[in-house]
Amino acid sequence: MRIEPLGDAAYIVRGLGDGPAFAFAEALGRLGLPGVVEVVAAYDTLGVYVDPDQFSLSALPSALSSVEGFEQSAVGKLHQVPVCYELGEDLESCCSELGVSES
Repeated sequence: MRIEPLGDAAYIVRGLGDGPAFAFAEALGRLGLPGVVEVVAAYDTLGVYVDPDQFSLSALPSALSSVEGFEQSAVGKLHQVPVCYELGEDLESCCSELGVSES
């Protein structure tokens, strides 16, 4: 893993390895590391937002190592959104809004 500064009050963590970033963020957030304000997951990175007055960067690598073998506790929820492509009820208004032709 690589830890890079992201401004003066945040870090980006790259090279997370296996597992989804959101589960990794949840596991790191549960540690309650002093000075960590928020842990935000992207596709394959983490944003760790901190209070610079309370956070010690030297604590982050060991905390990250402790969650490397985390168990995923986050369970996703399946959402089904019905769509109908044949009727095209909003085709005219969408094309008008986007400035493209219906064809």
